[in-house]
Amino acid sequence: MSDDMPLRQHLGPLLSAQRLAGLTNLVFWISSENGEFVLRLPRQEAAGIIDRHAECANLQAAADLGVTPRPLYCDPTTGRLLLPAIQTQGDATAEALGGLLAALHASSVSFAFERDLFSYLRERAAALSGAEELQALSAPLCGQVEALLAELDTCPLVPSHFDPSPGNVLVSGDDLYLIDFEYAAMAPAGWDLAYAVLEHEMSRQEEMQFLQAYAVRAPLPPIEEVERYKVVCDTVSMLWALGQHKAGSDADDFLAFAEARRDRAQSRLKQLPVS
Repeated sequence: MSDDMPLRQHLGPLLSAQRLAGLTNLVFWISSENGEFVLRLPRQEAAGIIDRHAECANLQAAADLGVTPRPLYCDPTTGRLLLPAIQTQGDATAEALGGLLAALHASSVSFAFERDLFSYLRERAAALSGAEELQALSAPLCGQVEALLAELDTCPLVPSHFDPSPGNVLVSGDDLYLIDFEYAAMAPAGWDLAYAVLEHEMSRQEEMQFLQAYAVRAPLPPIEEVERYKVVCDTVSMLWALGQHKAGSDADDFLAFAEARRDRAQSRLKQLPVS
């Protein structure tokens, strides 16, 4: 980082650095003479997976909407990102998160590229090439989900965060923010809705409150569509985790994570009505 003069100028003389949680990045809470910041440095395992130019463009667009803090520094060449530090205050309510996602989805923002989920699924599966055990673990489910995606092919695209998990939602007083726009793209609204329900482990009542709050500000996709996207979300999460495992990342037990997502997706798949 010593060669990054613009970043050093933003930070000023460092006082302390505290490591924060992060699966695909190294994240630090930085105290310096210029203030408090959050610094994101990408892990090597994420190289080639994330389009950093698209990320920076999408971040600026989302900041214009007020759904994310405006980045102080974003370098697509290195993947380094500097944000103002925000002290999070508890978890977001289901209603608040529904409203936040609706504000993003209903906006006129056009993110940098479109997420073709069919191609994305195949790319993530192809990344496991050479790891026969991992391919055997994931291939049966992937085949079933490809057929499911064919049924969802005509869903309209909206500006989507793509990873609205608890760690990417910050509560600060009356404000609620999404952070980490690495995977953001134009995608079906059902993806963000399904992913949020799954990763926030919402109860049925919370899910209803979440979707009702969303529907106040944005068109709500059919519930059957959201249910199908839950299967797709868990399948993509499985492939992402297997890719991290193959790359040797030690940030978490990614194999166990992948197996849990696979099992949940298979269980939900059996519950879907036959179309």
